[in-house]
Amino acid sequence: MEPMQGMASPTLASRQWETEPLLQRNNDYMVDGDISAKKDRRIAGPKVDLGVNSWTVFFLFLKLTLTPIIIFMFVSIIFMLCYHLIPVTLIVIDCILVVTLLYVSFRMYWSYFGVEAFTYLVLAFALFFGATTGTHVSLSMLPDYWPYNHKRHYTNVAPDEPAGAHSDAAALVFMDGTKPDGSRSIAYERWGTKWCVAPISVDASSSTDLSISTDIQYWAVGKDCCTGHQGFTCGASQNPKAHSGLVMTGLNKLNSKIGSLLSASGMIYYDEAVLMATAKYDLTTPDDHMFVHFVADIEEARWSYYVAAWAYWWHIQSLMAIVWAFCGVYAIVMGEKTYRKHIKALQSDAFHVLNHNF
Repeated sequence: MEPMQGMASPTLASRQWETEPLLQRNNDYMVDGDISAKKDRRIAGPKVDLGVNSWTVFFLFLKLTLTPIIIFMFVSIIFMLCYHLIPVTLIVIDCILVVTLLYVSFRMYWSYFGVEAFTYLVLAFALFFGATTGTHVSLSMLPDYWPYNHKRHYTNVAPDEPAGAHSDAAALVFMDGTKPDGSRSIAYERWGTKWCVAPISVDASSSTDLSISTDIQYWAVGKDCCTGHQGFTCGASQNPKAHSGLVMTGLNKLNSKIGSLLSASGMIYYDEAVLMATAKYDLTTPDDHMFVHFVADIEEARWSYYVAAWAYWWHIQSLMAIVWAFCGVYAIVMGEKTYRKHIKALQSDAFHVLNHNF
């Protein structure tokens, strides 16, 4: 076939490249220069994979670990500080988010995205346990902290005044000479904890009436503070200048049910101790009797509730951080095939550092 008119026939120099494949390997490249350079000037060598980085594994671990940590912290704080205001709203929102994450995790699992499915599952658990932790702290350590600014404060309260008349109280200041009667204290022991109660009455040295009251309206309470030779030492009961009490607030039906699932209410155990005291010392007490934490300074004692709640919250965070870190490592192990090059790069860098520094 003759070449078309107006087009030059290919030369020998241009034909020498026709024997080479059109698609070259990625690790071969041309040297800058004349396009008619001979093949022996082609340089072969490994092409640097800029996508491989030993730091990739480290930042991936941070991502997989810090995400559930932040979610757990944020949700637990919201529940701890706001549960007493909008409990139902918080529970509904948290349940919706947990179910959504579980659904996404399920879809990922059936789409063969194992690492992603596990990650969403961990986030769902972070939401759930964050809500559980915050609710537990709110119901067990802060129920007597929040009512202080919303309920009434009574002063110069006589220990024989009916407790029902002060059912809306958050704080009581008793008349001078009032203190817990350590001689009639008792403890109900449960799960290694002693739940102590003592009737609040007027000290015999401060009263002209030598009769001892047997109808107890108010009880001082505390944990692990009524054994040994000192007797009842809960709160400021040994302080002669102390005569105030922070009222122990009962939980409503919803919170009682939720609290019973998370941990038993201390009020249940104090009631058991009161039953023991009334039987042992031949006392009577009305159904609406009140439990108080006997304190010297009401504001300081109330603030101690808040500090103790945050200390407990940080303790839980430190323990759960270990769990989330383990989940991050497990997710990387699950995706070993995907991150194999990065893991090998990390191992190489680690061995390089060890060999040159030790």
